[in-house]
Amino acid sequence: MKRFLAAAAALAALSAFAAPPQDTPAGEQRFRELYKELVETNTTLSAGNCTLAAERMAARLKAAGFPDSDLHPFTAPDHPKEGGLVAIFPGKDPKLKAVLLLAHIDVVEAKREDWTRDPFKLVEENGYFYARGASDDKAEAAIWVDTLIRFKGENFKPRRTLKLALTCGEETAGAFNAANSSTRHLHSTKAPPENWMQAAIGSPLRSKQARNFHRTTGWRSRTRAATARGL
Repeated sequence: MKRFLAAAAALAALSAFAAPPQDTPAGEQRFRELYKELVETNTTLSAGNCTLAAERMAARLKAAGFPDSDLHPFTAPDHPKEGGLVAIFPGKDPKLKAVLLLAHIDVVEAKREDWTRDPFKLVEENGYFYARGASDDKAEAAIWVDTLIRFKGENFKPRRTLKLALTCGEETAGAFNAANSSTRHLHSTKAPPENWMQAAIGSPLRSKQARNFHRTTGWRSRTRAATARGL
C-alpha cells in the first residue's frame, strides 16, 4: 500500500509539469483494462511468466504510438520467463539526466487453496481490489505504463527523457534476477550489444541501486528531486 501511495504521489508530481490531464471515462477504462491484464498475468517463479507480462505492456505502448526503437524487451537465454522491459519516452533536452520509472512485475507465490478468491483474477469489492500483486507491485507498474500512454496521447514533451524499467526477480529471493544479471555482463569485455537494460538506462543498475530505488522514501525523494528541477 505504501508503494502504491508513493507511486500515486510521484505521478501527481510528474503530471504537474504536463498538460492538463484528460481524465475521461474512456481513459479510466483503458487503465483498468491495462491494470487487470497485468495483474491477471501470473508472474510467480514456479508457474508464471514475467516475459509475457512485459510483452503485453510493450504491446500496449506500441499500440499507443511508441516505435519499436523505444521499446526494449530483455531476458536471458537460460531464463526465458524472467525477462522485462525498458521503454523510452524522449525528452526535449538530451543533455539532462533522465527520470527512471522503476517497478517490478514478479509476485510472491500464491496457492489457490490459501485464497478465498482466485489470486490471479482481479476482483473489486467495496472499493478494494483483490488479487496477487494488486498493489505490490503491479499497481505501480500499471501506473507508469498508463502515464506514458497518456503523455503520448496528449503530445506532451517533457524536458527530461523518461525511462520505464519493468523488471523481474524482486520477490523471488535467491532466484535469478534478469535485471541484475543483465547488468553484471557490463563488467565483462564480452558484454553483448543487445543488452538493452544497460543501453536504455545508460549505466549499470546494480542490485544495491535497485534496492535503493525500491525503498519508498528513497524512491520518492529521487522522483521529487527530479520533478523539482522540471521535466
